[in-house]
Amino acid sequence: RIGQDLVRHATCYESGDLIRPAGASFPPLWGRVREGGSNDNAMTLPSTTTPTPNPSPQGGGEYSGFAPRLAALYAAFFIVAGIQMPFFPVWLQAKGLDPGTIGLVLAMPMLLRMLAIPLVTRQADRRDALRAAIILTGCLSVAGYALVGLADGATAILLAYALASFAFTPIMPLAETYAFKGLSARGRAYGPVRLWGSATFILGTFAAGYAADVIPARHLIWLIVAASALTALT
Repeated sequence: RIGQDLVRHATCYESGDLIRPAGASFPPLWGRVREGGSNDNAMTLPSTTTPTPNPSPQGGGEYSGFAPRLAALYAAFFIVAGIQMPFFPVWLQAKGLDPGTIGLVLAMPMLLRMLAIPLVTRQADRRDALRAAIILTGCLSVAGYALVGLADGATAILLAYALASFAFTPIMPLAETYAFKGLSARGRAYGPVRLWGSATFILGTFAAGYAADVIPARHLIWLIVAASALTALT
């Protein structure tokens, strides 16, 4: 689609011939493009014609807040990852799951991402609804992790975590696509925005480690629920 837009808005000159892009509206007379030409079938262009650049979207208004809001989304998302990766297995053990079942539960996101990511990203792309898809999956992941916290027994936890993973795993690919499109349109760099995710991953891990000394291991799941709610909010 981007390529089609570029073709539609581009005027191409080859060997003095004017090529009309598909979908463009021009006068019906076409011919050689010459400066000061007298041919009735020619278009005359001033010799000093220069394209007018589009105004830069970097300044003010909605553009100035895009990068900070995107950085906040990365920060919140990686807080979830920073808590979940080391401490979700601790919670599973506290719930009485044996090592084999814990391994099966932890493998669930990797299994479901092969289905969830292509399905969700395809629908978001077809509807041109990246932002809406990020919001929807963020809210559904909160509900999913809350169900995990309320579940009791290996089967119930496995099913609830499958639902949470189905919602949570597409968020990062959707956010990456949203980031590249939005930042490139605004002339902003990706690295300074993305680094906030790496910083909060470390912060989330340390914070959850201190919290594990204060609250029972059976309640660690609510830290993940709170962090996923923060992701949906941002």
